Amino acid sequence: MVKLADIPKKTPQFWYALSEKVCNAIRDRVQKEHKNANSETFNNYSDWYANLKSQRKAAKVQASTSTVPDMTLTGKTMADLQTFEANKNGATLGWIGLHAGIVESLHNRKNYRIVNLNGDPFAKKEMDMIMKALEDDADKKIKAYCQTPTIIKIGA
Repeated sequence: MVKLADIPKKTPQFWYALSEKVCNAIRDRVQKEHKNANSETFNNYSDWYANLKSQRKAAKVQASTSTVPDMTLTGKTMADLQTFEANKNGATLGWIGLHAGIVESLHNRKNYRIVNLNGDPFAKKEMDMIMKALEDDADKKIKAYCQTPTIIKIGA
């Protein structure tokens, strides 16, 4: 039985699942759509770097030879994007160590912002996905609450 007070509440499992969806959406936006956190197409690589990358000479071990900016050279930075914690109040996601530094340094170069480090971190599409998940969860609980019979007794 759903109580009215439970409608806005979320479980750690809800937040964890949503956080993982957001991580995957960020990876897709960056690596497949080639867009930054402002939903703008990344600026082109320099001809020199694009040439190195296409020939597998930009790093010792490369995961990508794309000459279109996908923020994937070794593949480790985007793979390191993860959910760190989920509790009843929300979730924390991001990067740690070297990969956090890479994301931070990219943030200050051209338009290579994987996430916004000042203000809303996510692209509009990701924010819309988060809002839809919150609305869908509330709608599901409201429907369950409305299906609970209300019994009114008259008399003794």
